[in-house]
Amino acid sequence: MTGYEKLSRLIGVYPELAIYRKFSTLCAKMLLYKQAELQHLENELDIISQIDSHDSEKSVFAVSWKAIDKGLTEGGDNLQKQKISEINEKLSEYYSALLKVRQVHSLAKPADSDINFLREWLERPDGGDYSIKGVEAEPWKLCRAADLVTLSQSDGRDVFAQSLSDNILPWYHRHFGHRQKGATKLNDGLDNIWEYKHENFVVLGNIICMVLSSVIPTTSMFALYFVKSVVARLAVITVMSFFFSFVMMVVVHGRRVEVFTATTAFAAVQVVFVGGVDIISSS
Repeated sequence: MTGYEKLSRLIGVYPELAIYRKFSTLCAKMLLYKQAELQHLENELDIISQIDSHDSEKSVFAVSWKAIDKGLTEGGDNLQKQKISEINEKLSEYYSALLKVRQVHSLAKPADSDINFLREWLERPDGGDYSIKGVEAEPWKLCRAADLVTLSQSDGRDVFAQSLSDNILPWYHRHFGHRQKGATKLNDGLDNIWEYKHENFVVLGNIICMVLSSVIPTTSMFALYFVKSVVARLAVITVMSFFFSFVMMVVVHGRRVEVFTATTAFAAVQVVFVGGVDIISSS
């Protein structure tokens, strides 16, 4: 079993590998052609309308749709109705294409770990073994990375966990994972595949967030307690507030308004803590 049959089985077992090209440039060209075609049809309709406006029998077309429709059903030479019907059909196709393109562009990009694995599998002797060649192998090349989408539902995925997977997993597998974890063996001719669950990286991300949420405030309090200089304390508040906002934005992926509100509150808590320390020291 080779080629598309083996690749389709792989995608069937691992839906996250359902990665395809969206052909952005080709799609844009087709839309531009449809747009240009409609532009010509619109101009032709304008010309026909102007000609009909000078005809004593057809001048009524400008104010009555019934007159346009009746002119065709009675067998008259009604180019305007014919052109309207043609435009209506082409416009429907054009709008349908626009909506479909919008749906395709709303699809998520594949995770780096998924596309990297797929490229590596296509080259492995026990995988794709270069059976898909030439122009048909183009979709998975590095130069097409920006043009790829995944059909796997990834909207609800933990962004931080995915980032950990993309950056840590290759290093971990290269040095430790391939020795400690046995390869998955399936009955579909898909052997020697190491599977790492996304949920494990979600747990790791939660642990990191838990540690940071405890370490940042306590570190700030210890620093502010032992630092006596006012300028140094202000510097500590600034640095810790910046670090807190960085974690909120990069690790937690909070919204800007949430990051701003939380950072302001954290800075205020530090200021209150400094005031409390000064009162205790004075007493």
